[in-house]
Amino acid sequence: MDTVLLRRWFLAALFPLLGCGLSAVQRGAVTEFSRATATLGATTSAELLRMRAKTIDMNERRLRLGAPTADQPDHTDLDENFDPAVVLVRMQAAEAVQDFGVLLLALVEASEEKPLEEASDRFVQSVRRLGSENRRLSDEQLEAVGKAVQAVGGLIVEAKRARAVKEIVGSSREQVARLLELLEGDLDPGANRLATQYLLTTERLLVAADGGLEGARPQAVEAMRLGMEERNRRDAVLAPAAQAVGRMRAAHARLAEVLEHDEVSLDDVRAFGASVRGLADAARMLR
Repeated sequence: MDTVLLRRWFLAALFPLLGCGLSAVQRGAVTEFSRATATLGATTSAELLRMRAKTIDMNERRLRLGAPTADQPDHTDLDENFDPAVVLVRMQAAEAVQDFGVLLLALVEASEEKPLEEASDRFVQSVRRLGSENRRLSDEQLEAVGKAVQAVGGLIVEAKRARAVKEIVGSSREQVARLLELLEGDLDPGANRLATQYLLTTERLLVAADGGLEGARPQAVEAMRLGMEERNRRDAVLAPAAQAVGRMRAAHARLAEVLEHDEVSLDDVRAFGASVRGLADAARMLR
């Protein structure tokens, strides 16, 4: 066969495979969502660890200022509700959210097979580490995620890339929703869960510090400074974090629609991205 004809035949056969990929609007939506999701997972994971460490620190400082009253924890319960097993469950949820974002971003941007496989393996393993009460993806569904990524193959074909993105976004909705439900409640200052406990510990420290300021005791001044810093995180970090988690839920649902219908509004996805950027900036500033 003539070389020119062979080349034309090859391009004609390859063109349908290269086409039918994500549109510019869809690619932009997935990119915005995935970056915000990965950042949100990393930020909430760090915040949960920080809340536990600061709860222990604040209780230690309060005890140095005087004996606890009947309704306050003593030296045997410095971490209060932030027991390691409790925090571990939340850390696993946050890491799974982060890995979900990293996987979607790799599907959109990766040009080689290895980063795709690594991102897929990381997400699958993070879901498998979840306890049964928080896991919503079956082993068969997780295997399907791996197969969808593998189908993209060494030759990154846009149609296969688009198919994998749509399949993973759709199949993960129940799993992601469960993780967000868990994280949102623990970050919301008014939900009477971990963030509420953390802020209660903060107020106890401030009361103890105020009582110890007479005579300008150095430890009371330092405790007051710490308490005020931690109280400021309520509006600067915790409430925005809970809001960002809620916006991710809406953005995830909208993303699934965008992948099916290009003309769907991206307002939810953009609002989610903006809220996460603000949250990350605040968390960095108030470390």
